[in-house]
Amino acid sequence: MQSSIITQGRCKKSSFSKETSHTLAYCLGIDISKDSLDVCLGVNAVTGRFKIVATRRFPNQATGFKNLTQWLGRKVKDTQSRLLCVMEATGVYYENLALYLDKEGFGLSVVLPSRAKLYLRSLGHKSKNDKMDSIGLSQMGFYYLLDRWKRPSDLSLALRQTTRFCESCQVTHTSLSNQLHALELSGYRRADLQEKIQRELDLLQTHIDQLKQEVEEMVKEDPEVYSKIQNITSIKGVGVIHCCCYTI
Repeated sequence: MQSSIITQGRCKKSSFSKETSHTLAYCLGIDISKDSLDVCLGVNAVTGRFKIVATRRFPNQATGFKNLTQWLGRKVKDTQSRLLCVMEATGVYYENLALYLDKEGFGLSVVLPSRAKLYLRSLGHKSKNDKMDSIGLSQMGFYYLLDRWKRPSDLSLALRQTTRFCESCQVTHTSLSNQLHALELSGYRRADLQEKIQRELDLLQTHIDQLKQEVEEMVKEDPEVYSKIQNITSIKGVGVIHCCCYTI
């Protein structure tokens, strides 16, 4: 397991074990929304208790990420200290920052929102706002042995996006099919509307067929993934798209 050492706003990797996480010196809690990052930098004080060093808000975009690392470089006084970043898996909003921090070499843990919520509740936090959430995540990094986040492979990311879009197309296709069925059984039917719905259904089906073919070709790129997919899809009723949606 590896962690990070802050040096001039960036970080270098050094050996770090989960079992020795009580020696963690700094923890950065990050609450993420669509447009902003609320961060809290906490430190393990001499007394062994959690202490807030600073809080700040950054835009959730590339310039904000760079400003965040520069801000850390100024706030972390001991350049040999271990640092862990903790954030929630907030939809897709956390992904760009997680990939950026991982690329820069920062130690990172991504926790489920439900777990973070329970922890904040255990602290007696009745009010909820972005700043309080970032403070809670910073504390959580000190007192819990959190798993290190591992960057998904490019194949996994591509499969995730493709299969989710395919499922979305299938949901829309089913909805339109139901509308067409109701229209056909209606006492009054607009022929032009039926034609429009049918054209949409044909287009969606074309997209679905193409996406399924793309997914099947992508999984073959990785022998290990392909072997797992084959084993799971051998179960009756489980297709490649469904399998990838819930296992990738």
